[in-house]
Amino acid sequence: RYDSGGHRFYYWLAYDDNGQVVVKTAIGITSLISLVSPSSPYITNWKLNNDNWEELLDDSSNYGTLIHLLLGQWLIKRKVDRDVLEAARELSIKSGGGADLPDKNILSFMRWCEGYSVEPMLIEAMLVSEPTNNEQYALTIDLLARMSFKETVETEVQDGVYVKGAKKGQPKMIKQKMEVVVKKIVLTDFKTNFTEKLDSAFFNSNLKTKGCI
Repeated sequence: RYDSGGHRFYYWLAYDDNGQVVVKTAIGITSLISLVSPSSPYITNWKLNNDNWEELLDDSSNYGTLIHLLLGQWLIKRKVDRDVLEAARELSIKSGGGADLPDKNILSFMRWCEGYSVEPMLIEAMLVSEPTNNEQYALTIDLLARMSFKETVETEVQDGVYVKGAKKGQPKMIKQKMEVVVKKIVLTDFKTNFTEKLDSAFFNSNLKTKGCI
């Protein structure tokens, strides 16, 4: 990965049609969207209200990267690297978030995984689009996993038989609701509430699921 002009790009080695090794590049999807879409009013207002927004943005981005690393480590090894944890702790203290914010993030994530019986399939996986006019874009999947959900379904069950009328002797069916556990494949994007400490500080655009920590 490399950054240029405030945008993110990725490169990798591949074989061309002649079997020769070539370097291919792709722009990050977030950078691509920022080039063709207007700035979010939430972000604009946040910058206006914070004179040191560039420093806050860097710290927030770095904190998010460290938490992503820690969550990935826990999913794979069920333990985390102490040095990475301490680096996240230092950033949290610097922002006024407290020394235990990273621990709370990780514990919340562990509880979320337990509650939904998370079975990881892809962690921090890079995807690249098909070429369009020899151009491609790339993005990283935070987590693709099988998860268990409780759902209410409606079924028909027999409740005796009709004792009179045209249906006499036929089974009497009634509708009954029951709770079942179903497995689904879910794409999850991790978000951390770093510079603001209240749930309401999340932008609505980020609250896709209740998987925020």
